[in-house]
Amino acid sequence: MTGKRWMAFVLLVLAALWVLPGACAQESASYGSVGMAGGQVFALRRGELLRYDNAGGDFVPAGLSPVPGNMLADSLEGLYLFSCQEQTLTQLETAAPYGAMATWKVDPLPFTADEIYRAVVAEGVLYLLTAQETAFPFRGVWAYELATGQQEDCPVPATADMTCGEGGQLLLYSAPLGQEGGLYAWRMGSGPQKLCAAPATQAYTPGGLAYDPAAQVCYMQANGVILALEGGALRETAYAPDYENGDFRSGAVTPEGCYLRFYSDGSLWPLSLGQPQQEVLRIAGVFPDASLLDAYRQAYPQVAVAVSPELPSQEDAFAQALVNRTLEADIIITSTASELYGPLLEKGYVLPLDGDSRCAGAVDSMYPAIQDQVTRDGQRFALPLGLSMETMWYNQRLFTELGLSVPTTVEELLRCCAEASLPPEVGMLRDALLPLSDALLQQTMDLALLQGEGADLDVARALLTLWEQNASAYANADRVADQALFARMTSVQLGEALWDMEDYRPLVLSVAPEQSPLLPASMPVMMIYAGTQQPERCLEFLAFCAENLDAAAWVALSPQRGEPVEKAGLEEELASLEAQLSALDTQLAAQPEVEALQLEREEVQLRLQALRDDPWQVSPQAIASYQAIAPNLVFYQQRWRYDTTDAQVYQLRERMRTHQISAEQFVKDYQHMLWMFNRENGDEAHG
Repeated sequence: MTGKRWMAFVLLVLAALWVLPGACAQESASYGSVGMAGGQVFALRRGELLRYDNAGGDFVPAGLSPVPGNMLADSLEGLYLFSCQEQTLTQLETAAPYGAMATWKVDPLPFTADEIYRAVVAEGVLYLLTAQETAFPFRGVWAYELATGQQEDCPVPATADMTCGEGGQLLLYSAPLGQEGGLYAWRMGSGPQKLCAAPATQAYTPGGLAYDPAAQVCYMQANGVILALEGGALRETAYAPDYENGDFRSGAVTPEGCYLRFYSDGSLWPLSLGQPQQEVLRIAGVFPDASLLDAYRQAYPQVAVAVSPELPSQEDAFAQALVNRTLEADIIITSTASELYGPLLEKGYVLPLDGDSRCAGAVDSMYPAIQDQVTRDGQRFALPLGLSMETMWYNQRLFTELGLSVPTTVEELLRCCAEASLPPEVGMLRDALLPLSDALLQQTMDLALLQGEGADLDVARALLTLWEQNASAYANADRVADQALFARMTSVQLGEALWDMEDYRPLVLSVAPEQSPLLPASMPVMMIYAGTQQPERCLEFLAFCAENLDAAAWVALSPQRGEPVEKAGLEEELASLEAQLSALDTQLAAQPEVEALQLEREEVQLRLQALRDDPWQVSPQAIASYQAIAPNLVFYQQRWRYDTTDAQVYQLRERMRTHQISAEQFVKDYQHMLWMFNRENGDEAHG
């Protein structure tokens, strides 16, 4: 088993489309490039030119192969192909036989083929959407005048996509990370003009600009919503249910009103812009399980689910939208560790889930500590979607073989890492990129300061002083080894990595011998926004999620759902290995002297036996081990953690980590920060 396996957060991706029957072709195909020429849409596939047949609703061969280029350029003026390798742009006739009309050499070309995403030709200028980090923040646009060779960089930053517009204009979609986006018009030699504000995104690739010259409408895609620019504003026109499942690259619009979505893997998916109006369910936050979302879309095709992942991670903007009642959402997904989670429940921003027995029953079946996190005044307000644990893990096999005692307190952990004598093949920490000293400081602060203003600062001071005294010993213990006593795991989601850590088990530590052990945790949770206009639909959505939640997640959340979980595709994999073994036996019967066949058979036999011996994603033994430590779960709030977004706390932690201040000074400054925080928030009891 490789290290990648225990680090994996596996999301099963299923594609689901819902379009009008016959409106567009519904099978995906692999295309190298898609472009619009006048009122037509063309594509390239394995060096052959295809054109979109409006009557048949699919691409058909245009009769030209090979083609003089590997990228189609959008243009209202003709059919252009750009060759990244040859650095040439060729104009073709727009009808059979598609003969070459003119060719330009683009020299110098300061980009490699891998850095060029899209091309547009307008009024004698070639525009390339590129990714060259030294020149542009994220993606940028480079202009090249074909007649003179003059070059210019577009001043619009973070360009997600571009297409051609009327009057030789280039239409741009700017999507700065974590900020509001915008649609712009620009042409070489002039300044950009902002046409309107547009959504930005953090998790999914935006873009899909496509211009319809007949209707003179520009379309774009953001967070799975297809938007049309009309009258200086964006209007929602359709919804793409599978947008999370690929790296979206570009879009095109056919004369029949079919929006074609082109992905970087070469697949092309159509979506009718004339589909019936759907109900729209808007989610603010990152949905952690794509397969669950796809299952809902398949069960309720009349409901379009639009996810805006950038909220509520932008906490300031999110809080302002809540206060101003401008949040466009029905459902909110955030973490229990978020600084805003408590106020959401306590200030009436979310609705209770008690109206549906499926939601109430799901919460009531979970561990008491989890129930406490999602309940206020006897009402259930949030549905957990998984569990994250942030702690160090220990190698139980190595501790047994080396005769070492497993630490039960933070002090024992700090002393073990400073004093344990290890053989050369055994290291102290599995993660070679994270210094042991940093990992131990993080673990100490996580536990000693977990309770915020309720923490025992005298104990925290003593533990931080011990860490400080052993800093040189920790530095000397930093070395790469085949095996390690400890591993640092963070953000363990959906239960999978809770079970699949080879010989490692989570450390459950107490801050002091007389205190209860703690297992720091947080959860992604889903809530119904109080401003929604469709609370019943939201409650139905949460109930569906409760009933179809990942089995491994259920094991992590509920002591009543402790059923072992088989590995996905187990029967298929067993059948495949058995078939391979049978085929090898047949070959060996005819060629028993072939050593390569013998070795291959031994390897397949070992894989088959290993799968039969361990068919579990979540084994009965792992469940028993987890259920023994689950009562120690304790949920933290981000504001009391050193890695909070609060710059002052972060800076204080960094000064401690780099030994600019002592443990004594850290605790004094930290205590002052808590006093200031409580005073600013009117908490006189702690002020």
